[in-house]
Amino acid sequence: AALAVVSDLEARQALGWGLSENRLPRLPNPIRTEDYRVLPEAGAFRKRWGLDDRKIILFLGRLNPIKGIDILIRACAGLVASLSLVVAGPDDGQESELRQLAQTRLGDRVTFTGFLNHQEKMSAMTDADVCVLPSRSEIFGMVALESIMCSTPIILSSACGLASELSHSAGVFEFESENEDDLMKKLEIAIGNDAEISDMATTREQVIGQFSLEAVVRDAASIYERSISEF
Repeated sequence: AALAVVSDLEARQALGWGLSENRLPRLPNPIRTEDYRVLPEAGAFRKRWGLDDRKIILFLGRLNPIKGIDILIRACAGLVASLSLVVAGPDDGQESELRQLAQTRLGDRVTFTGFLNHQEKMSAMTDADVCVLPSRSEIFGMVALESIMCSTPIILSSACGLASELSHSAGVFEFESENEDDLMKKLEIAIGNDAEISDMATTREQVIGQFSLEAVVRDAASIYERSISEF
């Protein structure tokens, strides 16, 4: 009767299987908003990794080519030397290649942390000046919601499913997928735009209203009821 999809991007893929648009209700992945009511102490992540007072650009995810980390590294190479890139996440086949590229392009301006647990992720996002999801393909992009819940601006690739949902929200920026020059421009804007950061509370409330577990459960119940009645 219906196939629930997490984003418009997944819906477009499903249309390619021959399904009709009216059979593809949107049902996003939920976030446990209560986990973000109390954020870690500011500065703890900086101190742990010796990042002093430099601006932090954060990538969080597995180290795999589909995640576009190489695009981010090349974009960061064109920025001022007072910025630091933090690459946080477990190796998924690309770490050695990324370390070599980072050493060539950024020298000591990049830090690889490896896997971070939930509390460590929140600490990293709390201290980051901007979080980046540069994926070549990303059906949803939970990191974007996590970043917003930590009141940290997020830059999304246009190949991310959440880009169309959030791109007009304060503190959310979108760049053309695989375009490192466009990403570099968006990084400069995001880091230097204090007004966007001050408006993050509005975007945070949007995430709570649309992606909290309670909101998604309510939407799921509505989809199931409608599908049963129409089947």
